[in-house]
Amino acid sequence: MINETKGGKWMDIPAPSGPNAKVNAHLKPGGIIAFQENNKKFNTTAAMMVNATLALIVNRNMPVNYAEGTLYIDKDGETLSDLKENKFEYYRF
Repeated sequence: MINETKGGKWMDIPAPSGPNAKVNAHLKPGGIIAFQENNKKFNTTAAMMVNATLALIVNRNMPVNYAEGTLYIDKDGETLSDLKENKFEYYRF
């Protein structure tokens, strides 16, 4: 999303496809993205949840020097049953 009130505009940005493609990520000021890099080191969701480092990309909103985000982590990474049974972790930072 681009702030149209400050002269910006909405744009469709082409993204590469294929098994080794790197997708563009655009983060608005004040936003946070959480991620875990897999690199095919882990062959199950459970192994990744326990062993992969959780990292954050933070784009501070400079006028107020602030960022916020939320993170939802389900236990199996496969089904919606975790959500229905409240078997998940939720963080706001």
